[in-house]
This record gives sequence, structure tokens and C-alpha cells, in this order.
Amino acid sequence: MSTTTRMTQLESKVQRLREQQAAQAAYNASQAAYNAAQAAYVAEIHAIQQAQQQQMFQYMQDFTAAQLQGLPAPPMPTAILLPQPLQPPQLPPEADINLDDLDFV
Repeated sequence: MSTTTRMTQLESKVQRLREQQAAQAAYNASQAAYNAAQAAYVAEIHAIQQAQQQQMFQYMQDFTAAQLQGLPAPPMPTAILLPQPLQPPQLPPEADINLDDLDFV
């Protein structure tokens, strides 16, 4: 194998490795953004659950008071819809590093 051919192969492997590293870096950034969004999602779910608990507590108080006074039951509180769960980012195929391709010896 000539030196030129070997250099071309090495340059190709280096380029492929750089592309894989760039894809991995993009994935890592996407994962960090997902983690931040997931934390906000969990906080939002918690706030919704707290609001629902407060609504039910208030409803039970109103219901008990209505029963004691002989009045009809108050209307049930409306349900608060939960947001859809987030989907984690997927590692792009080009970020899959095959170490067998990196034989720099």
C-alpha cells in the first residue's frame, strides 16, 4: 500500500471520527435541553397535582357544608388535563463510533 493511499485512508477515518464527534456533541446538547425540559415538565405536573388536590379539598368542604344545610351537592371541579410526556432525544446513527474503523496503527 502506498503512503498516499494510506494517508487518504487515514484522512477519511479522521474525517469520519470528527463527524461522529460532532454528532455526539449535538446529541449531548440535545440531551441537556431535554433534561431541562423534563425538569420543567415534572414541576408543571407537580403544580397541577397540587391544584387538583386543593380543588378536591375545597369541593369536599363545599359538599359537606351543602349536605349539612340540606342543599344540593356543588358541581364537581373540572379536571385539569396533564401535558403530554416528553420524548428523549435519539442518538443519530452517525454518532455511533465503531472503534474497529479507527485502526491508526
